[in-house]
Amino acid sequence: VQVSTSEAQEGPADQAEQGAPQTHLPILALIDAVQRVCRPDSPAETFIAEVLRGFVSLSDAFYGAYWRASPGAPAVDMVAELMPRVSEQGARAWAPTLSELAAGVIQQSIIRYQAVSEQDGELLTGQKHMALGFPVRGDEDTTGCITVVVRQDSAILSDAGIAMLRLMADFGMLYSA
Repeated sequence: VQVSTSEAQEGPADQAEQGAPQTHLPILALIDAVQRVCRPDSPAETFIAEVLRGFVSLSDAFYGAYWRASPGAPAVDMVAELMPRVSEQGARAWAPTLSELAAGVIQQSIIRYQAVSEQDGELLTGQKHMALGFPVRGDEDTTGCITVVVRQDSAILSDAGIAMLRLMADFGMLYSA
């Protein structure tokens, strides 16, 4: 049963909480954005693009891609990508590593991490990067993978950050069903 503030009795603690600014997890805003954009008649590509956008935004990633398993083959196909902080040449240099990572994630249905090199002549910041792969499960098994590339010292690599990304992947699976 939901009770609105006007229906609930307010005591001193309730009044103090109302004056405090409300904080929201960024993932809630991203889930809300996916729900606003994606409707039952939305094409699958729209949904995939929005979930990928959420992942890249949530993780402040240099690059993100959505991979789908090829029917009857160990290979994966890139369905969508976002390159907010790397050039196309840099993204292409990461593609083979991310493809292998995605294939392993889909095959084993687990989250995987892997160091990736800085793209020569592209970023030139001396930063080390990590690729993360999250399974996207279908009705019976893992059918896709979302990969993002983040700085190795990124806060998203904390337990809480990984939990938020896992929730976003699970939300993607639930919403698509």
